Amino acid sequence: MEILFEKNRICTKTIIKKDVLKSKFFDLKTTYKKFMQKYIEKNFNETFGIVSLTSYFLLLKTRLYQENPNINIDVLITYDNENFYIRFNIIEFYDRDLSKYNNDQLELLYKNHFDENEKEVFNDYIKNIPNDEFLNNNIHKFINMMFNCDDLIKELKQKVSNKEMTLEQMEFEISKYFFGSFALSINKNLAVDELLEK
Repeated sequence: MEILFEKNRICTKTIIKKDVLKSKFFDLKTTYKKFMQKYIEKNFNETFGIVSLTSYFLLLKTRLYQENPNINIDVLITYDNENFYIRFNIIEFYDRDLSKYNNDQLELLYKNHFDENEKEVFNDYIKNIPNDEFLNNNIHKFINMMFNCDDLIKELKQKVSNKEMTLEQMEFEISKYFFGSFALSINKNLAVDELLEK
């Protein structure tokens, strides 16, 4: 991962194409693959992408903090027509509040005032942040873990068959499940090593 000095932050960035992330939802392990592919084709949008990526990287942030509570980062996710951009800002490094410096000061601090041990710790920390290739190859594990809804689909399909709800209502319930699952993941003590290890 490249270390950057931008917007008065030491940071690093990861990129995933929108169509690549969408394709990971198409690969959901489900009994109702055809139905889910139609659902994703109709409903996938920037909100879907941001919610899933935010949940994933907040889990990563929590694990990194557990490994070294002396380093603190924030995560910012943005997008354009083609990509999602995940930016990791290092805001605290041991006793240094890095939010107080401008770009030039941060670069000088990193290059000339971190001792060798500090640089090693800092660089090792950066290496634990998933790069583009790792994210592209592993985000599907997280999506499958958090969006396993076969039981719900079975129940909702039965209700549609019994005319207790419409197909539109069914899709709404699935969307509620989706956003709820990812939101809850932030508060769960999940076994995330398999999802985050390089």
